[in-house]
Amino acid sequence: MERDSLFRELGTLSISKEWEVSAHAFSATEKSAMLQRLLTAARAELALWEQGQKKEWNTGMYEHVRRYWVEGAGVSNSRAETNIEERKASSQKHPWSAAFISYIMRKAYTGFHPSTAHNRYIIWAKQNRLQNRPHPFYAFRIEEVAVEVGDIICNARGEKELWAKYDNVESKPKSHGDIVIAIDGNIATVVGGNINKNVTTKKVTLTPAGKVQQKTKERGPLYFAVIKMMPFGVAPVDTPQSSLADLAKQFLNQTGIGLHLAVVRAIFLSGNKENDLTNAIFHHRHPELKGRDLGQSDPQRLKDEWIAIRNQIVRPFLSKYQ
Repeated sequence: MERDSLFRELGTLSISKEWEVSAHAFSATEKSAMLQRLLTAARAELALWEQGQKKEWNTGMYEHVRRYWVEGAGVSNSRAETNIEERKASSQKHPWSAAFISYIMRKAYTGFHPSTAHNRYIIWAKQNRLQNRPHPFYAFRIEEVAVEVGDIICNARGEKELWAKYDNVESKPKSHGDIVIAIDGNIATVVGGNINKNVTTKKVTLTPAGKVQQKTKERGPLYFAVIKMMPFGVAPVDTPQSSLADLAKQFLNQTGIGLHLAVVRAIFLSGNKENDLTNAIFHHRHPELKGRDLGQSDPQRLKDEWIAIRNQIVRPFLSKYQ
């Protein structure tokens, strides 16, 4: 984990309520309940749009778009009304497909990332996986996993040269996502918003192994990610050193430093565990420093404290357990 990224994460933990508790044991039973809430919400919206027969400009339908903006994407009522009025003048303005996905997914799980653009929840789900965050949605490359009902299948859109990929999504290229609501053989039925100025379904072909069948380049923007709803305790595909979670828990229990498990586990995945662990404890004690390095003008007592943390806490633990 890069140093700057670590301290951004520490900063998030200090201000965000959702990180004040450790990840609970998210179970298969909870996953089943979430999936039922998701499907109930998706089917209800499809019924409102008469299975895609209605358009957003039909009587009363903009009210549903407003709900997606407010309850899904988390924008204010006034902003949602402005978006709709501007969209009435030009249907290319303020696409609401990500707001729709957020609305449905937040019906299933209130902690789902409210997003006005698809790349925002994709980045969130990818970081959930990479940092073992306490959320049940993890993003995978399409070749890694078989598709299940409840997954979000993500594809690139826009200019070919700028197509979204799993490895470049942080640069926020244009993307789109649809939710899988049924699978029949090698065909997945997905639901999405603002596809034809409405909420409707479409079909995605799967391979014999149940994975997304990639499009050819001639058929348009490629699929690049699948976001899955996973019970905690199930190791993500191809995540190395899964025992590091136990090591991180052990470190937290023995030191009692008050950091979050996800941060400590990420540090153990870094290439400079000794310094990063020392920095994490030191800056947790001294948030006023905002993660900056100590310099010549800083008091000697702070430098001595940093060395003491390294020599008396971090090094003994690492020498014993690694």
